[in-house]
Amino acid sequence: MTEFSEDPFRHGITNDLVNRISPSVGLMTVSWGFIEQSMAAIIEFTSNEVAKKEINVERPKFYDPKRKYLIKIFKTVEALSSYKNHVNGLFEDMDKLSKVRHLLTHGTLNQFNPDTDTVIISKVNPEKDEPQYVIESQEILVPVILEAGARAEKLATVWGELASKISDQFPND
Repeated sequence: MTEFSEDPFRHGITNDLVNRISPSVGLMTVSWGFIEQSMAAIIEFTSNEVAKKEINVERPKFYDPKRKYLIKIFKTVEALSSYKNHVNGLFEDMDKLSKVRHLLTHGTLNQFNPDTDTVIISKVNPEKDEPQYVIESQEILVPVILEAGARAEKLATVWGELASKISDQFPND
């Protein structure tokens, strides 16, 4: 593990805090990767059926386009319609988790307040259509971070089960 000094510029970020949240952040990161691979597998398993429906959409590569694509095909492809409400519920859960995951994955712990058990996570983002960057910061309760790994792991299990069912339903031609 990385050892942080007691440097006052660490803004309360201690070894204990990092050791406390790291397992959850790691579990969330690994689980999210499994979720996205399950989503990609579903896209692949259903590609022939989607082509029959002449849905003119390029296969997506990133989370948000995958999400939009899957919502569309679960609504459009009759053989998938029985899963539509289930998938919509999964995306509702994922949407709640995605901002925390994004900040923890791409941001940095900036400050810790032990009195409120909160961290401030900051992320530098390019400003759309502008040459400058903006700093986005968000305060997050440490218990939310600790819960995020378990929530992501549960979602990964459900997505894996769904991908398996769909694989059985749409054998590759």
